[in-house]
Formats: sequence, structure tokens, C-alpha cells
Amino acid sequence: MSGLAEENLYEWRVAITVVDGFHLRYVVDSGVLSRFHDRTGASIDIFCSEVLEGRVRSVFEATGMKIRVLRLPKYDLTLLRRIFIFLRLHGDRRLAGTLNIKMEKLRRENRWKYLAIQAIRASSASYLHRLVCSALSWLTRSREVEAYFESTCVRTLLCSTPGQKFADVPFLGAAARRGIPSLATVYSWDNLTAKGAFIEKPDRLLVWNEWMKEEAVNYHGYDPAFVEVTGSPSYDAFARLRGAADANLRSVFFESLGFNPNLPLVSLCTIPPLYFGSCHAWIAREVLSAVDDGRLPCFQLLVRPHPLDSTDYASLDHPLLRVDCSKDSLTAPLANWVPGRGHLDRLAMTMVFSQVVLNIASTITIDACFFDTPVVTLAIDAPLRLKDYDGSVRRYYDYTHFKRVVECRAAPLVESLDELFSSIREALADPALRRSERAEVARSMCHVVDGTASEKMAESFSRFVNLAHKNMGAASSHSLLVKKGDRS
Repeated sequence: MSGLAEENLYEWRVAITVVDGFHLRYVVDSGVLSRFHDRTGASIDIFCSEVLEGRVRSVFEATGMKIRVLRLPKYDLTLLRRIFIFLRLHGDRRLAGTLNIKMEKLRRENRWKYLAIQAIRASSASYLHRLVCSALSWLTRSREVEAYFESTCVRTLLCSTPGQKFADVPFLGAAARRGIPSLATVYSWDNLTAKGAFIEKPDRLLVWNEWMKEEAVNYHGYDPAFVEVTGSPSYDAFARLRGAADANLRSVFFESLGFNPNLPLVSLCTIPPLYFGSCHAWIAREVLSAVDDGRLPCFQLLVRPHPLDSTDYASLDHPLLRVDCSKDSLTAPLANWVPGRGHLDRLAMTMVFSQVVLNIASTITIDACFFDTPVVTLAIDAPLRLKDYDGSVRRYYDYTHFKRVVECRAAPLVESLDELFSSIREALADPALRRSERAEVARSMCHVVDGTASEKMAESFSRFVNLAHKNMGAASSHSLLVKKGDRS
């Protein structure tokens, strides 16, 4: 953890974690941290991995901002730590209903883990549960993080996640033990229901929408006053494009793909192989076969792989098909992924210029709704001879976070190829169908659709830091004077 300047050792600072490329995009590329600094003039320490360090420095070094870029400490997840983290993540009784699909898989595959979790859940408010939490408080400490908090006058902590990325956990624990206020953003709409309990609980949360606020209260025990709705900064890039998507930009986008801008575009957006194996290629072949034999009208098919999708799509060869093999595809561990600067713009253009978007239980459904683009959700399992994933994709639509989207009826849920083809024909023939339902999804899920979510999040950061500064008041000043006196 290099970079601590002796002359600034006793200056009040705000510590901020940026744990991976997704969160780099969320709070750095979006301009949230720049706006926060402009509002407060705060002295900021940004902790990130080595692979992100150059990108973060390039954003801030030329600005003259009071920002230091420090290295996230490396942390060994020993077997003992893993066991207690697993028990804490899955042992909270309040989240039992949201994790039922995962628990069913666990019951089939590892009976002992399943029974241990059931025991912890049965004693959620008792000694066994408290023992797990207390053990984790010790097991998740980092010497480097503790040394940083001891040697630096940290006023507040802003975390990328509420401890759902392990790199955040030692920071949250160190702040809690010292009474330093902490705030965390919740990056994605499924994080409060599908990622388990918090190992260390931040004092406050920033969430996308009112639904997520309810989840923070009901599943994680937050006071509603400590959960603020800001929207998602990721959708600010979408809002900017929505007003600039004209025929010229469409031509540029289609030319980059080698497509004809005068033909309709259907986009198949994939999910990681863990959930659907390599079977998106099978879907693509079936769709193009239906185009070839006249069951579907003529259109161009774009396959847009998820950054975590390592499937080799080279075997897909058809004049009406392209695979958008972006440089942003993940070829290394997630922690080492650095999104291209135009990553969100590329995704936004895919959404706005597609006539139909296909996906499996993904955030892509919301992305398409944001642009009022017809979207179809697939619950189609591949034939057994091709199936290289566990279970049925149909169960993904029973996840707590996705149930609400299904209930909005903004996207038909298709369970066979015939239903898929029918929905594609329907969407191409009448793009206005389900328009009001798509608008409802965009309003409910994104909450802020006018491109100001980054500004709102920066405002929330500023209010939080200013409130912490005010509340610490004279006691903090006295503590600082004592510290300085001890040094002289």
C-alpha cells in the first residue's frame, strides 16, 4: 500500500475503494468521483488493483485534484476464512427465500454445507450466529488496511460494494471498529437478493430504485432513512445517446459491424457460460435457420457476448450474422478486467439500433426497455446432446429480483423455439406493442432516466461526507490535536 505522503499524514481524508472494472465504470468513468471532489474539495485516497491503477491515474492526475491512488492490499482467502464467509453469506434467515434455488443445488451437491447453513439460519439471533459474525470480524482483518487507518486521519469510507466484493470487507471492518462512517453503492439490481448477507455492514447504502430500497430494509435490516435512491450512473450514458441516435450514427454503427443499415437488426446478448454454457450458439443457428427457410422475415443477427462469456463463436458462419467481439471481453480474472472507455456507448448503440433484443434473465432486459426497444426473454433449454450447464434456465426467472420484471409483462417469456420465433415476428411487425410496459420497467428499475444519476450520486457522497464532518465536530478536532501533540 504505497503512496502515503508524510506531510499529509494528519490531513482529514476520504477513503474510497474501486474493486474491479465494473466499479471503475460505475464511479470513476461516470464522473461521480470528479463531481464529488468538485463539490467538496475533499482529500481523497482511491484504493484499486494494480491493473486499474493506470486508468484511475489517467483520469485524475491532470486535474490538480487532491487525490492519491493507492494499491488495494492482497489478501489470502485461507480455507478457514472461506468456511466462515460461506456460513455468513448464506446463513441469514431473512434471505432464505431469495436464495432458495441456490440452496436446492447445494442440498443436491453438498449435504454437509447445506445442513451447516440450516443450523446457522435456525439460530439467526442466537449464539451460533453471533459466533460466526465475531469470528469473521477477526478473520477478515488486513494488517495493511489496519495500518492505513492507524496512520491516516480518515473522515469517511466510501465503498464500491457493501462487502460483496471481498476487497471491501477489511476496509468496512476497520472503519466500523473505529467509528468511522461508511457508505456503499449497490452496483447491480440483483445484489441485495442474490449475493447473500453482508460480511461487514456499511452504515448507509445508495441504491438504484425504490424496490431495492425495500430489499435493503426487509432483507438486510436497514433503517429506510439510511438507504438513498440515486438511480444508476451507468444509465447516464444511455440518456446521452437517446438524444443523439440519428441515421448518421446508425450508419456508422452498422458499418462497424459490416451490416446493411437498411435491414432490421436482432441482437442476441449472452450471459456467462456458468448459466447457459455455450448454447447461445445453438440459439443463433436455430434463429438463422428460421430466417433461411422463411419462418422468420429477413433480418441481421448480432451476437453480443457478455464480458465473462468465453465461448468460441468462430463456428458461426452466415452472411446475416456478426459476433461483436469487443476488446472489452474478459480474458483474465474478473478483478483484472478493464472496460474500454466506449464500452457503455457500444452497448447503448446496440440497444437503440436493434429492432429486437434477445437475452436470458439479464440486465439487458432493462437496458432495452430504457430505449423502448422490444425485448424477448428466453427460458429455452438446449437439447441434452448440446447442454453443458446445470439445471434449467427457466428457474432464473424465479429469482426475487427478476420476478418483478416478469410481472411487468414488458418482455414475453418464451419457453420454446416456436414461441421465440412468434415473439420475434410480433415485435418486428408492431414495435409499439408492450411500449407502456417497457416504460414502466425503465421508470421502476432505473428510477433516474434523464442522465443525472451521476450527479445525484455525487450529491449523496457530498452530503454524507459533510454530515460526518459535522457530527465528528469538536471531538475529532481534539483527537487530531492530541495526535499532532504526540508527534512533537
